[in-house]
Amino acid sequence: MYYVVFRNGEEIARVKPLESSEIVERKEQDSFIRLDFVSEALIDLRIGDYVTHKRTGLLYVLRNAPTVVERTKEYRYETIFQSLIHTFKDIRAILYTNTANGEFFDYRFSLTGTAQTFLHFIVESLQRRGVDITAGVAKQTDTATLFFNNWTIMESIQQMAEILEFDWWLENDKILHFDRRTVQQQAVFMVGRLNGLMSIERHALEEQKLSTVVYGFGSTGNLPPRTNQDGAFSSVLLHENRLYFHPDSRLERNVDLYGVREEIKEFQIRPEYRGTVESVNGLFSFVDTGIDFDVNEQLLPGIVAKCVFLSGTLSGMTFDINYNHSEKKITLIPLSEESGEYPNEIVFPKVGDTYTLVDLEMPQSYITAAQERLREATETYIEENSVPQFVYDAVLDEEYLRTKQISLSLGDFIRIVSPAYRLDGSFEIKEIIQSITNKSKCQIKFGNALPRSLRFLLENTNFTNAQTIYNIQRASITNNDITNIVDGEIPRWEQL
Repeated sequence: MYYVVFRNGEEIARVKPLESSEIVERKEQDSFIRLDFVSEALIDLRIGDYVTHKRTGLLYVLRNAPTVVERTKEYRYETIFQSLIHTFKDIRAILYTNTANGEFFDYRFSLTGTAQTFLHFIVESLQRRGVDITAGVAKQTDTATLFFNNWTIMESIQQMAEILEFDWWLENDKILHFDRRTVQQQAVFMVGRLNGLMSIERHALEEQKLSTVVYGFGSTGNLPPRTNQDGAFSSVLLHENRLYFHPDSRLERNVDLYGVREEIKEFQIRPEYRGTVESVNGLFSFVDTGIDFDVNEQLLPGIVAKCVFLSGTLSGMTFDINYNHSEKKITLIPLSEESGEYPNEIVFPKVGDTYTLVDLEMPQSYITAAQERLREATETYIEENSVPQFVYDAVLDEEYLRTKQISLSLGDFIRIVSPAYRLDGSFEIKEIIQSITNKSKCQIKFGNALPRSLRFLLENTNFTNAQTIYNIQRASITNNDITNIVDGEIPRWEQL
């Protein structure tokens, strides 16, 4: 078996892999080919050379200079060819905005929105740097505000996924999804010849912290002020309300087995209305007949209600508003910034733009609906974290895969049955390592959770040192916040 190395579409070398060669795929982290070989002649491998792999159908690029050992009559090469996901660690998340006074860009900025918001922003950022990629499916989430601090694309995605609680994956290195794969293999895998697995090895998730009592809280946005009648303290520092569910926002699981292990979990969930511009009246006003409450009756004392645009040319802007309920009309109060005054003849509301309303007290029906979403999120969290979690390494039976004509991919769900570990359920494949010289040598990693040691950890100094400043803040936006919102139809910013 030989591997062909290409450069600009032309073959430059044909090499025979050593036994140490393998293809490694790790969820949300790595996808690369470790290609070790010996050559009698010196091969001028360069960054940008590439190989392909038949099973994955992907292209793997040499992004770093190879290791070469010169011997008496030969040269030994150790190379790493990486797939597209590794470009996420090389490209920075930068916000570009076009204004009447020219183009502005920032590497420290904030974005507010849903998973779809951030998916489109990431795809636009990659496309701007020449990466051929499109947006796929995005999980429906509540809104959150993230403060970017010179992050790479990979760091940005990991933070988005952590806060808004979604999985992500690349389909054929072409389509980026902010959601979980749903491919369920029908075959059953058990240890034993022609049963699918040669062996299973279990490892405890070292970083897991058991939580048998979880207090689930949402954000502070769009809620009435907390009062003493609600059980608040008299301290002025504790006046801010936070979303909770009755009676005390607490759920318990397995206390009898593992004792009381409390955790307070905050979710980016708040009561909110998301609207769409149906018609416009000049530069400053628009109508949305979908508004089913009188904004003027929901104002907080001393605070002006605000409109935060989630798409369109006004993406990234928060406006104080006036509201006419009889006409369902919102009028934007002009905003002055260093880059100009908004709205203007270039940047103004358009039909189809989406937005949300903040800095007001939402009607009780919205609060009740948000409380139910919070309860459901807390239940999901405690179900996953109130029992010990394990990760399993399994060696696949290649003959079983060949007989059943099964082709496994990273992110597939497979049914695992193991009497020894009391397993009988569907598990996601978190990692695949396959020998290049012997396809029958293939192992997978699966489990209820992905160990942080297998994830891309945010070790960037700019991130860790600045967390006390650039952190997740409440989603209720004021004019003093540095806020840029993007979602849906994002403007096509030009390349530098």
